[in-house]
Amino acid sequence: DFNSAAMLGRHRDEIVPAALAQGVWVGETEGIDLLGRPLPCAHTLIAHRDAQGRLTHFSAIQRDISAEKAAADALRRQADMLRTLAETMRDMVAVVDSEERFVFANQAYERYFGAAPGGLLGRHVREVLGDADYQRSRVHIARALAGAAIVYDKESMRDERRVFEAC
Repeated sequence: DFNSAAMLGRHRDEIVPAALAQGVWVGETEGIDLLGRPLPCAHTLIAHRDAQGRLTHFSAIQRDISAEKAAADALRRQADMLRTLAETMRDMVAVVDSEERFVFANQAYERYFGAAPGGLLGRHVREVLGDADYQRSRVHIARALAGAAIVYDKESMRDERRVFEAC
């Protein structure tokens, strides 16, 4: 048997009725391989009808997607690890998109700019840095967004303190 009781119930309650109503059902299911292990599948079920619209038969296409699922899980674990690393660093880490809007800023970066958690996301670099710092930094930002490895030191005044930044 290649389907669990739960999967047979899903076929009965969801998949077959959808294919009957719409002519096709597309989604993910989970079968059981020859060793009894779960086997994730991309699944298409087609309801075939004759000229009078009567159901004649079903056909199904299933493709093993266990490698894709494993790769997605590994990528998710890696992203979680990197996010945890970036969040716990004392160094300031931020990522901006091609429109110079923040898509990530770690806690150190948010603290430095007095932002609440997530408070920099979507904001433009100029808005966060201020006009003067943005003007001094924009050539470096443009080069970084073009794919260049950038190293520079920047001195600025923030809250009446002299700040040195290296990037």
